[in-house]
Parts: sequence; C-alpha cells; structure tokens
Amino acid sequence: MAMSDCDHIHSRPPALAALLVLVLSLIPGTALAQDDDDPAAEDETVDTSSWRCRLCPFETGWSGSITAGGGYVSEDSFEFGDYTGLEEEGAYPILGGELRYRGENAGYLDLSADNLGLESRSARIEGGRQGSYRLYLEYDSLPHYIADDAQTVFYGARTGSSNLTLPSDWVRGDTTADMTTLDGSLRDVDIEQEREAIGLGAGIKQGDNWRYNLDFRRFTQEGNRVQGGNFLLRSALLVVPVDYVTEQMDASVGYVTDRWQMELAYHGSFFTNNDESVSWDNPYASVTDGDDRGRMSTPPDNSFNQLLLSGAWRPEGGWLSTSARVAYGRMEQNEDFLPATINPAISSPASSRDSLEGRVDTLTANARARAVPWKPLSITGEVYYDERDNRTPRDKYVQIMTDQYIADTRTNKPYGFEKTGASLDADYRLLRRLTLSAGASREDYERTFQEVERTRTDEYSLGLRAGPWANLQLRLRQTREEREAAGDYETLEVMPAENPRLRKYHLADRVRDVTSANLSWSPSAWASIGVSADYAEDDYEESDIGLTGATDMTYGLDVSLVPAEGMTAYAFVSQQRIESDIGGRDNVSGAVWSAELNDNIRSVGIGGEVRDILRDGLDLGLDLTYTRSRGETDVDKRGIAPPFPDLKSDLRSIGLFTRYEVSETTDLRLDYRFEQYRTEDFYYDEVEPDTISNVLTLGRESPDYDVHVIGLSARYRF
Repeated sequence: MAMSDCDHIHSRPPALAALLVLVLSLIPGTALAQDDDDPAAEDETVDTSSWRCRLCPFETGWSGSITAGGGYVSEDSFEFGDYTGLEEEGAYPILGGELRYRGENAGYLDLSADNLGLESRSARIEGGRQGSYRLYLEYDSLPHYIADDAQTVFYGARTGSSNLTLPSDWVRGDTTADMTTLDGSLRDVDIEQEREAIGLGAGIKQGDNWRYNLDFRRFTQEGNRVQGGNFLLRSALLVVPVDYVTEQMDASVGYVTDRWQMELAYHGSFFTNNDESVSWDNPYASVTDGDDRGRMSTPPDNSFNQLLLSGAWRPEGGWLSTSARVAYGRMEQNEDFLPATINPAISSPASSRDSLEGRVDTLTANARARAVPWKPLSITGEVYYDERDNRTPRDKYVQIMTDQYIADTRTNKPYGFEKTGASLDADYRLLRRLTLSAGASREDYERTFQEVERTRTDEYSLGLRAGPWANLQLRLRQTREEREAAGDYETLEVMPAENPRLRKYHLADRVRDVTSANLSWSPSAWASIGVSADYAEDDYEESDIGLTGATDMTYGLDVSLVPAEGMTAYAFVSQQRIESDIGGRDNVSGAVWSAELNDNIRSVGIGGEVRDILRDGLDLGLDLTYTRSRGETDVDKRGIAPPFPDLKSDLRSIGLFTRYEVSETTDLRLDYRFEQYRTEDFYYDEVEPDTISNVLTLGRESPDYDVHVIGLSARYRF
C-alpha cells in the first residue's frame, strides 16, 4: 500500500499492525508475509475507513529548522574519520538546517545544509513551481583518509609534487638494508584525498506530456595515493599526487501519456588529469648507465559521450507491460605519448604515432515484456545486446624496460567484446497461498584478444513461494548455472610467461549451484522474524591451475518488534563463510602446490528506540553492533614453507542518543558513540621500510583504535 506524506492516526488496534508493516518495509532483509505482487494480497487490504489525516492541509509560507552544537572526538584516527571528517582529536562543530517555502500558487523553495563544520559537508537549494519547473544548485565534500602513519624518503611527497627527489646525502644500495641513511631520511606523510562536487540543473514540464531535464556536475579530487615505481625487480612505494577533474552532463527530453512514454537522453563525461606523469629518483644502486631516475605516466585525459533512447508501453487492461532502450556511446583517449624514457644513455626510439588515438564504440540494447495472460500466470521475458567495439589502431611499439634497457617490440591488443542474452521467467499461482516459479536464460560472450574467444552461459531456476498462513511466508529457490568455453584455451603472449594449464576463473568452464531459502513470520501484530540461508558452490572441473572450486554459505536471523506505541526494537545475526580452492605450480614447470582460503564474517546487532520515556518529549535510542572477520590461508607445498598468518578484524560499536523536547519549537539532543577496531594484517604489520630487501615500503601498520565521540546539539523549528 503506498503511503502519502500524511501522518495517519488510528484509534483502534490495527494501527499497530500498520506501523509494523511500515517499519518492516524499511529494514533490509525482512520479508513481509505477503508480497505486493501476490494476487492473494488483494484479499487482505487494511481497513482505512477510520483513519484521519493530521498534515493534509497544504502548508504555505516559511518553515524550517536550525541545528547547532558541538562535539568532541577522543583520539586521532584516519580509519574512523574516513568519509566522516572526524579524523582528529578535539572539538568539532555541529551545524546544519533546512528552510522551506510553499506559496499558494504552487511555488516552492527548499534549502538544506548538513555538517557545515566538517570536511563531509553538503548543501542544496532547489526551487520552482510544483508540476511546472524546478531549478537546483548543490554542493558536497567527501574526505577519504587512507593512512596517517606512512613514512617516505622522497622530497615532494608531502607537498603534492609530481617530482620526487631523494635527500642530497642519500646512500644507494643493492638492497634496502644497504641504504645506510634510510632511517634518518624518513619523513611522515599523510595519504588522503578530498572530493568536492558542485551540481546544477533544471527540469521543465510542458503541458501534460512533455518533460525536459538538464543536469551538470563537476567533481574535483585532490590529494595523493600510493603507487609502485620499479627498476626491474627492485621497487619503491611512492606517494604520488592526485589532481583530477571530472565533468558530467545529462540532458533529456521525454513524452509521457497514460499508455506509453518515450525519452531521448544524452550523457557526457569528461576526465582531466592535471599531472601527466610522475618522476622519481632511483633509491637503489645503479645497474645501467643513466638509470638514476624513472618516470611513469598517470591516468590520461579521456571522454565518454552517449545517446540513449528508451520507451515503455502498456495497453489497456493492464495485462501487458513492455519497455525497451538502446544506447550508443563513444569513449576516446588521445593524449600525446610521453617520450619512451628519460634515461640520457638510451636513445628514445621513434614511434609511428604521437598518441594512442584510443576509441571504443559501445552499443547496448534491451527489451523487456511482462504479460499476465490470465490471473494465476505471469510471464516475463527479456533480450539484450552489449557490444564494446574497440577501434583503437594496432601498432608496433619498442619497449623501454623501467628506463634501463631496450626490450622487444610489441603490438598492442585492443580488447573488445560482444554479449547477447535472453531470459524467460514465469510465476504460476497454483493455490491461493502457493506460487511456483521457473526461469531460464542464455548468454553468449565473444571476446577479442583474450585466452578464450567465446563462452556460453546457461542458467535454470525453480522456485516456490508459500504462505500456509497469512502471517507466514516461505521462499525457496534452486538455480544452476553452466558456463562452457567454445574452443581451446590459448595462453596469451605475456611476460613473464603464463603456465599453459592456467585457467582464469572468469573464462574457465564452471558449474554453479545456488540454493536459497527465506522464511518470514509475524507471530503477532507487533513482532516479525526473518530467517534466510543461501549456499553457492562453484566447480571448475577443467581447471588444474587457478581457482578450482569455491563455496559461499550465508545465513542470518533478524527480529523486529513494535511492542507498544512509540517503542521499536530490533536484533540480527548473520554469518558468511567463503572457501576457495586454488591449484598452482612453481613457475611454468615447477612443483605442484595447492591452497585453501577460508573467510569467515560474523555480524550481530541489537538496538531500539523509545519515545516519551519517563516523561513526555524525552526519547532514548540504543544501537550495539559487533563484526568479526577471519581470513585463513593454508598452503600444501613440497618442502618447508612458513604458514601465512591469519587476517583478523574486530569492530565493536555502541551508539546512544537522547532527545528532549524543551518546547514546541526547541529540542535538545545528546549523542554518544564508541567504536573499537582491531586488525591484524601481515601485508602491513611489522613491515618496516627496509623489511623487504627489494621493496622500499612506507612502513604502514594496520589500523587499531578506540574512539569515543560525544555531541550536544539544539534544534529550533519555525
């Protein structure tokens, strides 16, 4: 049942059931006892005859609210502050609000702002006339904090320079242990990025049928990131600048009637990188003349333009609905090539072209129809086509290996694909509370310049939806997917060479079986229980080297309660276990080995909210969550091999709030949050800059923190 913005009040017990339905619909993973598309639901509508509407009178004039206050963060933590802006210990402001205007002639104006004192701030203004036109302007900022414990020896890393240099007294070495001035040259550097976006747009409705929309957004991303720079088999982790600009434009014109609609749309995306390359000093001892510096390119400028035509049609009677879309796009990249090397001892080889002249044409199309020839049966069919026509010219290029020597001449291989598919699904209501379903699909995937030229994937499924009682709903589904490669698997010519028995998992023959079950039960009008279980098994029968098998098992339980008016509660628990089997061989013809990877993730949570506790206008809320994950790697290999340490993470979170309504226009809110994060990751832990002989690292550690956050704010409504 669709709900309006009105706030409905019921004077008899069914109001509790209606509230429960609304709460459950907002909780992910909770299935209701009866689906909206189940014909049986038509016989059990809620009686709304005695409902009354509190907010139905049309609001006119100005209204809004202002929120102001402050908070405190107990310690510095980039991990905790990632995307929130609460990365530093100390006080922070709480500032936001909204302003609304509604005119008697349907004119309106909406202004909103949130987190104005943080790096994660946002603001938006929109106005116009309802049903006629709209204009908007919006801004948001989002910080991405990656690491605050990195150390580097390169000058320029902390200032965002693309020219990274070593100290004047640097001592080069064949290994990191030979770099005798390493410890004294290390400098702290934060790795972080900030994305800012500004958008503006307009929408116009002309008459009863025509619709016009125009939107523009500009994203800027500044900061730095980690990238490896190498000289043959010796590498250094570099902190390189990020200075990106992406502009997007969307425009559309549509025509809408009661039975059909059409829309023609344009989408454009244009990416600009203000740093075309990064250069750095070689911290290792020289191997060839002139290899004291290296240079590598950064992501090149590129663009994407697309035209899209879509439509839908539904004849009278409602027994058939159809939709279709077709889109043509073009991706282009035409940045000038950098010189092949900056090594003065090597003559940069001539190239037959100045740029890649990269071009990829895309074409996607699909058509979908759903028919209900008679009430118990519904049939849905779809066909689609997806093509990536890579028209980048092929040419021969002389390779310069890490600015040290001239290697073989290679020809680029512009990858492309063509994908076609179709699916058919049917639902049949055998009994009033029993529905059977079946489906089948086929997809043909043709690739160019890949190990497998073509794969075909067939999928079949059977399902059952049963509700023996009105408050109990059971769903079962079994699916089998079979993927088969046409022709032989041909290993590509790459360096170093791949084992000819290797099978990449996305190209290999595979059989996947998936079983899923979901049970939802509402034992009373104020309680709902959901149980779910999913099991997937992948079998790569033809693969000896690579991924040979995998299983994924997930199950969960969630409970939601509305025991009384103004009181809600929830609890959940979920478990996921992923097991992967891998076969390998040392080099191309070395000893055979196998590995088993086990990942276990468990989450539990409990929470709720009580309104008007102890006295009117006093609300209290609580949220407790715990997530535990473990990653185990067991390798069976000839000889003695040290075991891989387990990957571990534990996240505990407590959230509390209380809100007190001081008057009809003012309320106070107190928030408290505690978060504890513990991780063990052998990729980072105890890996100092000189731990690996041929890799100069940043010495980062996996994050661990205990952060308390408290905030006090006041909201004034007018």
